[in-house]
Amino acid sequence: PVTGLPEHGARYDFAFVGAHAEALAQDLGLEAVALATGVGDLARRPDGLYELKGEGVAAFTRLCVITLEPFETQATLSWARLYSESPVAGSETEIIVHLEDEDVVPLPDRGIDVGEVFREELALLLDPNPKKPGVEWEQVATEVGLEAAPEREAPFAALGALKQKLKNGGGEPG
Repeated sequence: PVTGLPEHGARYDFAFVGAHAEALAQDLGLEAVALATGVGDLARRPDGLYELKGEGVAAFTRLCVITLEPFETQATLSWARLYSESPVAGSETEIIVHLEDEDVVPLPDRGIDVGEVFREELALLLDPNPKKPGVEWEQVATEVGLEAAPEREAPFAALGALKQKLKNGGGEPG
């Protein structure tokens, strides 16, 4: 974690290796993490807030929800977060902070963990239903002998047809 915040900015490099990569994979429901690295730049803005801008890359293995086969994929991340040394609206001691649509969070007591920010951003980026590239449900269903569900009429198709009939002078419904 970043503690003792810098007045004029600092750069923080990070990488998840060994047990940290395994823990990241487990936390995010990944099969394995081959690469997870990045950099975060922390600087104090003129308004007194701290801004953390970062970017990173990750290469990891996931399981396809259709075939249950593992596949390799990667992600490129970038983020920006604002931190305040003083409490912000909604915290225990409420102070109103007026900013133009910027989310500001209070500085954590333990400091800013740039790797944790990376983990959170990667979690938000992950598809909850990962599919191996090129795999479609219909293709797999055909291969295993499942029939496609019959086409159903859209729920409001009958109303649309009735509206069109009335519009074309089709008379009274019914």
